[in-house]
Amino acid sequence: MFGESEFGPEFVVLDKGRLLLQKRWTELFRRGGLESFEDFMCTMQGQIIGQRADRVRMRIELDSPDGREVFYLKRHHRPGLLGRLARGLGISPKVSAGRQELINILHLKRSELATMSVAAVGEGEGGAGSFIMVEELTGYEPLDDFLKGFLSKSDQPGQVQKKRELIRAVGSYVRKLHEAGMVHQDLYLCHLFVRPENPAESLSLIDLQRIRKLWRVRGRAQIKDLAELNYSAGQIGISRTDRLRFVLEYFQRRRLNRRQHLLVGLIKRKTRRIARHDRKLQARDIGQGGFSQSELARQRRRPSRTMKIALVIERMDPSRGGCETATAQIAKGLAGRGHEVSIICQEANWEHEGVKVRQLGRRRWPRGRRLQDFVGQVQGIIEKRDYDIVHTALPVPGANLYQAHGGTVPAQVRGRLRRFGRLERIALGLSEPLKATRRIMRRLERHVVADPRVLCLCVSEMIAKEYATYYQRRDGVRVIYNSVDVPAGDGPQRAVWRRQKRAELSLGPDDLLLLCVAQNFRLKGVAEAIEAFGRWYHSSPTHRGACLAVVGRDVSKHCLRLTREAGVAERVVFPGASKQIFNWYAAADACILLSWYDPCSLVVLEAARWGIPCITTAYNGASLLLGEGVVLVPSPADTEAVVAGLDKLADPQQRQEMSRICLGMADELSMERYIDQLLEVYGEILER
Repeated sequence: MFGESEFGPEFVVLDKGRLLLQKRWTELFRRGGLESFEDFMCTMQGQIIGQRADRVRMRIELDSPDGREVFYLKRHHRPGLLGRLARGLGISPKVSAGRQELINILHLKRSELATMSVAAVGEGEGGAGSFIMVEELTGYEPLDDFLKGFLSKSDQPGQVQKKRELIRAVGSYVRKLHEAGMVHQDLYLCHLFVRPENPAESLSLIDLQRIRKLWRVRGRAQIKDLAELNYSAGQIGISRTDRLRFVLEYFQRRRLNRRQHLLVGLIKRKTRRIARHDRKLQARDIGQGGFSQSELARQRRRPSRTMKIALVIERMDPSRGGCETATAQIAKGLAGRGHEVSIICQEANWEHEGVKVRQLGRRRWPRGRRLQDFVGQVQGIIEKRDYDIVHTALPVPGANLYQAHGGTVPAQVRGRLRRFGRLERIALGLSEPLKATRRIMRRLERHVVADPRVLCLCVSEMIAKEYATYYQRRDGVRVIYNSVDVPAGDGPQRAVWRRQKRAELSLGPDDLLLLCVAQNFRLKGVAEAIEAFGRWYHSSPTHRGACLAVVGRDVSKHCLRLTREAGVAERVVFPGASKQIFNWYAAADACILLSWYDPCSLVVLEAARWGIPCITTAYNGASLLLGEGVVLVPSPADTEAVVAGLDKLADPQQRQEMSRICLGMADELSMERYIDQLLEVYGEILER
């Protein structure tokens, strides 16, 4: 909590000490609906410019009497178990991330070093997250972008002198930063901003959350900062002579002494390490299903001949959703391109023209042993080399391509435990080694991911990060976001389905229908959705016509009891599983899916292709793809954020705008796009 005079008279403390505002922006934030800690943590009125599991960055524009004011908001969610442990051990700061960045900004200003201006800071109780909002550096641009344009006209009169003044200014700024006992830890040129008209006099540093305060900046911390600058300067063509000028200005010497020569050698060595690491990252495709090569290279890589492709999955029953549905759509798409497609599985309840389904049978009752037998049988098939590509949804040693549709095994375990309290998580975590099937899956996955010949295909960037986090695997990882096959969303049949379903529920044309489609109610946050819907439903008389439909097989007495406790037993319906799911999409105004873990939800993508806005969580990998087409909440347990999201979805104008954004993504979510990119990956495998 913030004290009244803790950070100076220019700030005012609000919301019971949870909110610290710059006085001159108080009225503007009030008009923009930002009056409490929850308002800042839940607002989605800006543009998301960066997102990770633990934080979100947004650009927000607010109308003022003087024009539009631009701010940058960085929200930090509650740290995970490792983050809290790091705080307890003193490895990371014990204060909230928002407060820490505020402290760093003020420390730079006291050291007379230009940086951003803080507009607002907030922190919740009990580590419930924090945020910081800063003013835009109007008229500034990143130093690396400025230098790229500057170097292209360096032969013009006066440019050489201007460049040398700027180099001296950067050297002086970094020296003062280190003399003040601060290391940035991410000191690349893109984090230094300048005004193009007077760059040497306008240097400003951003992204200060990770700054460390040391008694004296020496050794590894100093080398890392200077190596990051050296590497980013080399990337845009800054000459070695100009970089030497920077070093001389930094040390304030005309010639380097022996110790400084040694330090420069260490900086060069660290620079080479950074370069190697960066090349590995560039080799990995972390885009939204794209490649870094030109489109011409993509076309060359795409195989022109007919391929024999084996898709491996345990059970082939698309009615189960998720992995099975995705595999069916991939098989149909590949067969439609003229390739010979076989599905190898234990048992199947699906068929399609042009796709061979090869059932190996289910043997032995314990699933772990059955899984081992199946993997062994598939390995025998692989050894016969009957197929050009073996694409598996299971970790099968010897396959060409491993696609963990459900996420990596360690992340699945973490996602399952996430919804429990601390003691339950500890108890369940201790029992994990006793689960034979999971133990076998973990061992197989480690073996497959460790094999550099196997290409790992991810359904979202979230899964690519899991490979890096749990297996330190960055090379040979490709991202192709899930895609979905949907009926035409603009035909007359959709209007018919909408009228029929809403008549069954006795809903008027303007009554809000929220749709939740889930097979695993616990993992998909159905209980949390019911609780939030109940709180939102009773918050205003205007919500009385709303209804929540939960479509799925997993109806339980627990969920029915929750509807009674929330006072919405008559407004929540459980129609069970449905093979005509698009009838429900047609009837719905919005979807809600509060997943505790979801690599890339097909439900959210299907709804988006039909222009239906959704509310989902940061644990859903699909959220990064859809941007402002979804209402994003930090966690299913954050009921206040979910209620705020429901308020947004209840507004017809905001729904219409989100629907427009979703429909604009239709091509990105199509199976045609997915099959094109999948064939590029197959071509890459065949080239090896």
